Amino acid sequence: MGNTAQALHANQPAGSEQSGSGIAVDPVPAPTLSAQESSVAQHRAERRENLVLLFGVLNLLCFQAILYIPLVASVASELRLYFLPIELALSGLVYWFGLATLRRDAIIQIRCQRFGGNEILFCGITFLLLSALVAPIESYRSAAVGAWYNSFLLLAPLAQLALIVPRKLLASLDRENDVRLAAEVSRARLIPLAADGKPQKNEQLFIEVANVRPGDIVRVVAGETVPCDGTIILGHSELLERSLAGHLSPTFRGIGEEVVAGSRIVRGQVDLRVDAKFEDSSVTRGEELFLGVASEWKAAESRVAQVEWGFVVSLFIFSLFVGQLWYLSGSSLSEAITAIGSVLVLVQFPFALQLGSRFVNRALACSYKLGALLRDPKLFLKLRSVQTVGIEYAPAEMSGVDRVIEFKLLDDRIDRNSLLQALLVLMSRGPDERYRDLVAYCRTNSKGDSELVQVRDFGFFPGLGFTGSIQGGEFTVGGEEIMIERGVQLHASELEQVSEDRQPLYVAIGDEVVATFTVEPGGNTVGSAMVRRLRALGLRTLLFGEQSQKALDSAGRRWGLDLAHIYGELTPAKYREKIESLKPIALLVHRETPTDRINLADITFSLFDHLLSDLKRSTVTLIHHDVEIIPKLFILARRSEIVRTLVLALSVVFSGAVMASALFNPVPPVLIMSSGVVLMALFGWFGRFIKS
Repeated sequence: MGNTAQALHANQPAGSEQSGSGIAVDPVPAPTLSAQESSVAQHRAERRENLVLLFGVLNLLCFQAILYIPLVASVASELRLYFLPIELALSGLVYWFGLATLRRDAIIQIRCQRFGGNEILFCGITFLLLSALVAPIESYRSAAVGAWYNSFLLLAPLAQLALIVPRKLLASLDRENDVRLAAEVSRARLIPLAADGKPQKNEQLFIEVANVRPGDIVRVVAGETVPCDGTIILGHSELLERSLAGHLSPTFRGIGEEVVAGSRIVRGQVDLRVDAKFEDSSVTRGEELFLGVASEWKAAESRVAQVEWGFVVSLFIFSLFVGQLWYLSGSSLSEAITAIGSVLVLVQFPFALQLGSRFVNRALACSYKLGALLRDPKLFLKLRSVQTVGIEYAPAEMSGVDRVIEFKLLDDRIDRNSLLQALLVLMSRGPDERYRDLVAYCRTNSKGDSELVQVRDFGFFPGLGFTGSIQGGEFTVGGEEIMIERGVQLHASELEQVSEDRQPLYVAIGDEVVATFTVEPGGNTVGSAMVRRLRALGLRTLLFGEQSQKALDSAGRRWGLDLAHIYGELTPAKYREKIESLKPIALLVHRETPTDRINLADITFSLFDHLLSDLKRSTVTLIHHDVEIIPKLFILARRSEIVRTLVLALSVVFSGAVMASALFNPVPPVLIMSSGVVLMALFGWFGRFIKS
């Protein structure tokens, strides 16, 4: 094994360190002192700027408060004359030190002949300072008794907020839209191999996860994320297992069992033998599909940049025109300069165009985290036009989640709590969402943490049940069919009546039944919940199938469908004719649906098949077999469209109103900038509205 490991690392770049086992390892470079100093210096600079801005505002507010004191009111006019030079000096201090980052970055960009929103904002705030300096030259007394809320000391902090709020909001959206596993894990604990190929248990090296290779031994402890797909060679753990769409579900794993990258260890620690590189992990298939869809919206961002540049240039020309118009119409020079600055600070509103594509990606990321992989980036636009949802009848795939009604312990010799903990460890290993409520029941009704024990010979039989050996006991969980197949003795007193509303699940140790679960089949509720939510959205729901009309009528009634919306015994020709007559339509298909039939619908939903593992068969793949995601996608589509429309409309209306008023009666700059900051904060709430 030592030679194999060395061969795997033969192509390691020059300069890599050699561990004691002879394996080349790229150590994680420690942060340099200069990088740390740079970060600290940047933080100190931002804090210093904020303190300077706060100092200026407090001085302005304190002086205004003094003027309202009754003893001072009689000499308020004289005090304003004395305060004006101090205010101008403070304005220069705030401009130079409080807006240092904005000023420095804008000057660099202007020298490079690059003009964007921040540069025009800097020009606008500079014009407003210039206006404050020119006004006393024209009329000292008029400048002294002018409106205090137009003071530069109040405008400067608003300019800083207009710079910070969009940047923070965009960064927050980008961070929430990032579904990549790389955003969660960057390093791994590598266990070096000795010359004989055995792991050196007392040694570990932290390396970049990108440098982990198949065959390496990696240790993952409680609280950490599994960096790569691998097989456990030492230890047991309780973990949150990551699905293809990033969903985490609790389970237990032990020696010989596989774990997937992105799973999070809750208790215990394990040593894994890596089966695939980080970029080849199983969860990256879903990530690649999502990122491919999301990247198609990146082209829209480039068009947004062109529109924004055109708006910036037009705004600059318009501001000069407005200033000249007011000066020629008899206004003072300071008023004309103020008009120019007031128009230029509107540059913050093209930010709404950037939010448009971010909000679409926000909806895509939300759908991905719900468990829906979208193949068509324009799906949300198409969903708005769909008024009919069709369901292809497939009872095996529409099983839903069985709900526990009752649990009975039949053998008094067995401790109830220990049995529930053992069943929790056993059943949580199954990939079928149908048994999710049984696992939750065992977790909720057992006391204390389940013992981290090894489950041997685990077997999962879809639709039938589980088998496995725990501490020498042979467990079987399932219906009558799997019990008979495993040789379990079912006595007449243990058999329960099977109906559409109640079904038994037996728990056997060896050949003896020791407990039973009574469950309500999930197929009774999953369809009705989806139909109810679709109806609430104003969507018509239909049931199609080649089966007999009687079978479809029975299922349709359980789901709450009208008999007029159920179509059974459809031949391929009738099926095609019916779909064509109902367009635009979204169709929920199953694994047996022919490809030509899938292509008939405008939008197709399919449940993910873990065996076929085909993510491109339909427009939307539902990873978790939860059809209630379908109405949620319609809600996402409507909300994202509402948000995009509101953001654009608010920005256009406000910008247009300010630009129109600039020609007749300019709006005070403080009102423009404060309204802009409030709108941006409102846009941030819109992003959370999509997520909710």
